[in-house]
Amino acid sequence: MKKLIKLIILIIPIILISFLKPKAFSSTNYNYQVQFDYECYKKVNTSSSLISAGNSVSYINIPNNEGDNGELDIVLKGNKNANKNILVNNDYINSTEITININTNYKTYYIYLYDGFKNEIISSKNKYLNASSLVEDNYSVKIICNGPGINLNNREYYYYETICIFNFSIDITKPIINGASKSMNGKYVKNKINVSGDDYESGLDNIYMLEPGGTSYKLMGNSINFSSSLNGLFSFYAVDKAGNISNIYYLNNDIKIPKGKLYDKEGKVLNLDKTNNSFYYKSSDDGSGIKSIQYLKPNENYWEVYKNQIIDNSYPIGLYQFRTIDKVGNTSDILSIYYNYINPSGHFYDSNENIINNKKTNAEYFMFSCEDNKNSQIYMKYNEDDYQIYINKTKLYKSGLYSFYIIDNCENVSDIYTLEVDNEKPIIICDSFLYSITEIPFTISVNDNNDYQLYYKSPSMENYKKNDKLYYDIKITDEIGKYYFYAIDSFNNKSDIVWIVFNNEKSDVQIKSIENCNQVFLTWTNPNYEVMVNSIQYHKGQILSEEGIYEVTIKNEFGNITNLSFDISCFYVLDCVVEANCIENGYTVYKCISCDKELYTNETSEGTHLYDQYYVEPTCTESGGIYNHCIKCGYGYMSNIIAPLGHNYKTYIYDNPKCIVNGIRKYYCENCEKIEYEIINPLGHDFYKYKEIKKNNNKYLVYKCERCGVEKQEKINDNFDILFDYVTEVLNIYFPYIISILIVTSSTWSIFMGIKIIVAKKNDEKEKAYKMIKNYIIGLIAIFILLGAFPYIIKLIISII
Repeated sequence: MKKLIKLIILIIPIILISFLKPKAFSSTNYNYQVQFDYECYKKVNTSSSLISAGNSVSYINIPNNEGDNGELDIVLKGNKNANKNILVNNDYINSTEITININTNYKTYYIYLYDGFKNEIISSKNKYLNASSLVEDNYSVKIICNGPGINLNNREYYYYETICIFNFSIDITKPIINGASKSMNGKYVKNKINVSGDDYESGLDNIYMLEPGGTSYKLMGNSINFSSSLNGLFSFYAVDKAGNISNIYYLNNDIKIPKGKLYDKEGKVLNLDKTNNSFYYKSSDDGSGIKSIQYLKPNENYWEVYKNQIIDNSYPIGLYQFRTIDKVGNTSDILSIYYNYINPSGHFYDSNENIINNKKTNAEYFMFSCEDNKNSQIYMKYNEDDYQIYINKTKLYKSGLYSFYIIDNCENVSDIYTLEVDNEKPIIICDSFLYSITEIPFTISVNDNNDYQLYYKSPSMENYKKNDKLYYDIKITDEIGKYYFYAIDSFNNKSDIVWIVFNNEKSDVQIKSIENCNQVFLTWTNPNYEVMVNSIQYHKGQILSEEGIYEVTIKNEFGNITNLSFDISCFYVLDCVVEANCIENGYTVYKCISCDKELYTNETSEGTHLYDQYYVEPTCTESGGIYNHCIKCGYGYMSNIIAPLGHNYKTYIYDNPKCIVNGIRKYYCENCEKIEYEIINPLGHDFYKYKEIKKNNNKYLVYKCERCGVEKQEKINDNFDILFDYVTEVLNIYFPYIISILIVTSSTWSIFMGIKIIVAKKNDEKEKAYKMIKNYIIGLIAIFILLGAFPYIIKLIISII
């Protein structure tokens, strides 16, 4: 009984809330008639039968209450989209606040709103459902309406249930237009009007265009691609299928080309294609204005910015070409004037500026010089790389095989000049540590890219000897002492001299070197050792760092004496390299890490700057301009800087997204061919009700994705089954208490009847006592029947209802 009272208390607030009218959002001011899918069922007790169904309907006329037919329609209230009045299934709206309204005579209503992943967002038990602060996503709505039927039989109960489902998506993102600019002066074109639109949610509906001098926009479809002879400003905007309107985009069209002329130094028009007098170039433009005036100097492959300077005999001899480019890319006719040429030749120079006569060198760096570099172009190939343009007398430091050739202004090709460079000294390597003492055999080998010869000096040798192999092995039986090694390659590069002390005698005294410095110390385990270093008693672990030769004498407890020696020298490491420039000498500094003693080597002489200029074309990401380069020291700076052009991206779907698989959008720059990719989120499953199945005495609705075919199941819960299970659970919980009540009641009855029977016997009322015994037995049977069968009687009553 208490459980029943609690159930009623919980239901009363729900009933009261269902009669309250929801507050509409101020921004949801337009009603869309919704098209939906539905199924209408007649349910009798635990059985169910489909009596009608339909897809994409705007209203239905179906049984709803006690067998009476009535209409049902659905209205969604949101922002006005001028393109539509009816919201079809899976359509788009551009409102983040909505109200769903059911018009029906059903008694009970349930409205559920799900996101694109079928997660419930909000639900309502009224005819209204309000939702706000929604985001761009796919949504689905499920409406369940219930109404009682006619009870023709007291043992039979049935009712009507209609399930309505529809889907919609929210798109509040403006579409964009490709091929135009939001700035009225930001995009210029020549002849071609090529504009397209993109919308990543509901899709593009139309693009509208206003021509120069026009008064109204024209409907142009999803893209615009045509040639136009109209000069002036074109305007565009786009509308997507959800009604979102883009910003205004603009294009400037200019088809007029600039004009230019050559003039002599007196200011007269020069109509010749050859001259030996000074001249200059001048141009004008009547359209969008001059963007750049350029000229091409003799034997150059790139255009430089021309600043109205006079070309005289101080400039190189050869062919000069001039052109003008306006702001929309119109290019003037090219005007040319030509001088004679000089045949090219070249030489290799080492770091001392001496000519290299053979095809091999180990110089620190080398240069290739063309005697007529102003009228010729030099090409260089390094190892197996492709040929590239080489700037005359540029210093080259890397080892490898170089090839050069020269092309003059008449396309004559020189012989190929080759030079093999190796300025890297060989490296001595060992499977043990160099500059240390070892007791295990070791192998010395050499790391070098060319042929080499290995030299060694054993402890008993005074001079180095050339090894007959490319490696040197120390065996366990070899002489004990200090070994020295170095190598010379075929380019006469000499390695550092390295040493290893080989001592395989078993001794407890060990000479330990501190890593990365020239400090050492001695250690041993025998406490009876007497150790003398340079005839002075030595204490274990004492640090020795003074440079020089150390003689060690070890005497054990038996008087046996063992001698060993080692030396400590400066431990030089590279401190810095000061490069020579056109003002100061260059040199390399090595410093001892212990005593800070410095060693200066590889000094190079200073020079003066000798500048060469060339034009650097701007790219999408890099600035351009005139680069002033010192051909001796490499110092350079940029002048007349031109800002980067910026990327000109085109985009398209590279890989379409799937339900649970990302898609890929590809961006391609038409200028520099740079490619970038963008991840497109998965679409999410689009489920629809596929069929109804039964298993394990339960009913399930099967939903199927329209795109990928994946299925999911939802159990159909009958309201009476829920109530029956609830009562069963309550009875199971309280069954022990029922047994206790049964025992207490029967005991009380037994005591009561026992007292009456005893009293009757005392009063000699035997017949009355026998009747009391009979009534006692009948009473016990009645108590057991009533209390023992109580749970099953309750379940029987519920099943009948």
